[in-house]
Amino acid sequence: MASLHVYSTVENATRPHEFSAEFSGPLDDTAEFYGEHVLPRYGTMKLTERPGLGIELNEAAVSRD
Repeated sequence: MASLHVYSTVENATRPHEFSAEFSGPLDDTAEFYGEHVLPRYGTMKLTERPGLGIELNEAAVSRD
């Protein structure tokens, strides 16, 4: 999410951040840990208006693993 925030501020950026299950793990786990809004939808990712990086860690999900 941090690199996505940086990328969104660069006006002449030509290559978006790569979102890959190879590096982030299974998408279901990612959504469970951080919420559905962190997953790409139809090839795009949207930043939220929430403070900081816009994510909130689901501590219950993390403690189960």
